[in-house]
Order: sequence, then structure tokens, then C-alpha cells
Amino acid sequence: MHRMNLKRCEGNYLCARLQGFTLVEMLIAMVLFLIVAGSIFNSCLFIFRSAEHNVYQLITHNIATGYLEQIKTKRSTEIFMALQDTSVPLKVKTAVATESGNVQVLDGSFLLNKIK
Repeated sequence: MHRMNLKRCEGNYLCARLQGFTLVEMLIAMVLFLIVAGSIFNSCLFIFRSAEHNVYQLITHNIATGYLEQIKTKRSTEIFMALQDTSVPLKVKTAVATESGNVQVLDGSFLLNKIK
């Protein structure tokens, strides 16, 4: 808080001179600022981690949906043969995410061989 010091200036007039903050006031303000800044930082960190987790969940959901859609288009005899005899693979296309963030589609991947 600003403290006002009243002094006699020229003649009988009073002059107001403002003093600075005390050391205790500055320490309290710094502690409060650090508490607020720390909570904001933790909130931002939580938001970024949640967003990254949501992206991974969305990618895996989309990949699983893609596999299921491909299986839907197969004939039932193809699926039953692949389930009964694991040496007969069920041919599907696979999407792979690369490190640069691009998606690469691989033809001729085999679903049931990768499950083992």
C-alpha cells in the first residue's frame, strides 16, 4: 500500500510524498503471484496432455473403424476361412502414422497374422 507522508513545504502548505512498498508487502505479492502462475502453468500442462491423449484415442478409434469397415466388405466365407485356418490371412489395407505426422497406407497387410 502506498503510504502518504505529509510534510510542511513552502509556507504553511502540506505536501504529500508517496513512499514505495515495504519489503513484506513485496514478498507477499511475489508469493501470491507465484501461486497463481503455478496453478495456471499446471492447468496449461494438463490441457496439453489431455489434448495429446485425445488425439491418440481418436487415431486408434479411426484405425479400428477402418479395419471394421474393411471386414464388413469381405464375404463371410473369406472371414470364416481366415478364422478357422490361420495360415489363410485376411487381406486388409493398413494405415500407419509416420513420425512426421503423415499417414501412409500399406497395401497387402494381413490382419489375422498381426493379431498373433
